[in-house]
Amino acid sequence: MAPENPVYSEIKGKEKTLSDTVDKIFLNSGFQEYKTFKTENGKDKHINLSVGNQTSFDIDKLFSYENVLIICELTVKEEVEHRKNKNLEVEAILADRTAFLNQAKMFFGYTGNGFNYSRIIIKYLYFWEDGTIEKTERGKCPNIYFIDPQVRDYFLAISSAIKKSFRFELFRRLGISKGQVGNSGQGDETSSVDASIVTDESVNGLVQAGNEWHGKKYDPSHS
Repeated sequence: MAPENPVYSEIKGKEKTLSDTVDKIFLNSGFQEYKTFKTENGKDKHINLSVGNQTSFDIDKLFSYENVLIICELTVKEEVEHRKNKNLEVEAILADRTAFLNQAKMFFGYTGNGFNYSRIIIKYLYFWEDGTIEKTERGKCPNIYFIDPQVRDYFLAISSAIKKSFRFELFRRLGISKGQVGNSGQGDETSSVDASIVTDESVNGLVQAGNEWHGKKYDPSHS
């Protein structure tokens, strides 16, 4: 058997690390994960969806908490055409939420957690490893939240430390208010959504600007 291409091996290693990191962030925070692929002949294969004018696309990760549904795109090397395609896909999803949610139920087992489709809040997060996305380029994709590698590392560190409480910080940064999550008035479970858990922006180096976060590389010694 021929030896595996070292470049390919490096890419696959980065893909697995990125996937594991995103899983940890959301599972630490109390989200439920849904399998977005099927296994054929011992290999995982993504399931193709069709919504609106986007007739064949897949999603990498799907997580939910109450009526909040998070779609995650994971890519090792950020590329312009790939990002443009993802922007078209999320536009189609938001334009025909019912079609997307029906397919999420059919293929992934997502049932809405007992909430009417009109209550489901859909957010699309874009994680990547290599490359830079300029602010002007991000502005062309207003429905995508771009999670820079350093911000991803911050998310992992904080969610590992404070576990389920981190979802309140995530909701706040995604523009989701306390009254939008679950059945408002049901006790403490959503009482902290409007208040930031991380109170000193200068410590974690993060700046929120519309649908992006950016900042200095997270230094755990300053947390």
